[in-house]
Amino acid sequence: MSSDYTCTLSDTSLKKAQSELNEDPATRMTFVAELRDKLKARQDLRARTDDEFLLRFLRARKFDLHRAYDLAINYYKVRYQFKDVFANFVPSAVQHVLDDGVGCLLPLRDQEGRSVFYMRPGKWDPEKYAITDVLRANVMALEYALMEEETQTNGVVVIANFENVGFSHAMQIGPSYGRKVATIIQEALPLRLKQMNMLREPTLFDIVFAVIRQFMKAKLLSRIKLHGWELNTLHEQVDPSCLPHELEGTGGPLDTAAWKAALMAAEPKFIYNNSFGFLTDPDAVAVPVTSQHDAIEGTVGSFRRLNVD
Repeated sequence: MSSDYTCTLSDTSLKKAQSELNEDPATRMTFVAELRDKLKARQDLRARTDDEFLLRFLRARKFDLHRAYDLAINYYKVRYQFKDVFANFVPSAVQHVLDDGVGCLLPLRDQEGRSVFYMRPGKWDPEKYAITDVLRANVMALEYALMEEETQTNGVVVIANFENVGFSHAMQIGPSYGRKVATIIQEALPLRLKQMNMLREPTLFDIVFAVIRQFMKAKLLSRIKLHGWELNTLHEQVDPSCLPHELEGTGGPLDTAAWKAALMAAEPKFIYNNSFGFLTDPDAVAVPVTSQHDAIEGTVGSFRRLNVD
C-alpha cells in the first residue's frame, strides 16, 4: 500500500521522537504497515488504518508494535463499552460545556513543545448537566490535540484550577467515574500525559482525589503536582509565556470562544472518526492467535473486558 504520509515534525521534535520514542524515519512506515495488518486481521473491528492515525499509537508506545496494537484495541473497546461518553461524540453535543469555559486547549505550547489543556471544573454547574458531559468535552479536547504530530511526540500538560469547586461537584465523582477516567487516560488514548498541575485545591480535594487515585498507576501519580495558590511553582513547571493572564502568564487573556470555534470546526473529523469501531462486543468473539509471540506477549492483556461500570 503506497503512503501519502509527510512528516510535519519540527527538527527538534523529530530528534525527540528518535531519542525518546524509538522512531526511525527509515523504518517508520514498516511499523505502520505491520500495525495496519494486525488491525485488519480483526474480523469484528472496522479500524482506521491511515498512516497519520496509526502513528499516534506507535508513538504513544515507543514503536513497540505489540503494545501499540493493544492500545489501539483498547481505544476502540472503550468507545464500544462507554457509550455514555462516546455516543454522539462530536463538538456540537458539548457546546454547553464549551460555552461555560470548563476546559480549554491553550493556543500556545509550553517550553518543551507540549500542548497545555486548562481545566476549570468550578465553571461547571452540576444542576445544569451531568459530569459525563464534562468528561466527553475533555476527552474530545485531548483527541483534538492528538491530531497534531507535535503533540503526539511532545505530549500534553494538564492544568486543573479547582477554584469554586464545592460539595455539589464532589458528589458527582464516585468510584465508577474515577475508574472510567483512569481507564480512558491510561489504557485507551494514545496520549503522552507528561504532567498534571493542580491549582487552588479546596479542602475537600483530598476526599475527591482519593476516589480517583486508587485507579491511577504509579507513573501517572508521580506526575501530579499540587500547587495550592502558589502560581510561582506552576511557572517553574510551565513557562508563563504560554499561560493566560488569569494564571499570571503573558500569553494573553483566556479566549474560550476561540477554543470553541476551533473545536467546532473539527466536527467533520470527529464524525469521520466515529464511523469506525467494533462491529460486535469485542469480548464475545474468539480472536485467532497468529503467532506464539502474540499469544504470550501481545494479546493477553488486550482482549479482557475493561471492567468499568
